[in-house]
Amino acid sequence: SDPTVSGNHARLYYDLNLNGVCIQDTNSLNGVFVNDLPASRTLLTDGARIRLGGITLIFRQLTNNSL
Repeated sequence: SDPTVSGNHARLYYDLNLNGVCIQDTNSLNGVFVNDLPASRTLLTDGARIRLGGITLIFRQLTNNSL
């Protein structure tokens, strides 16, 4: 567990208008970073690095070919 990440730090959702997965900061104290840039609401691309506090996640977009 990381004390710099809250239980409701960010949300992931599918945006129909953008046709992709987005991440949104839910007013966290320490922020959300995508590819080392502050992100309040960002469309994620394959391989994007998401940082929440001291935790880094890599976003992977699956395609029909990868299933």
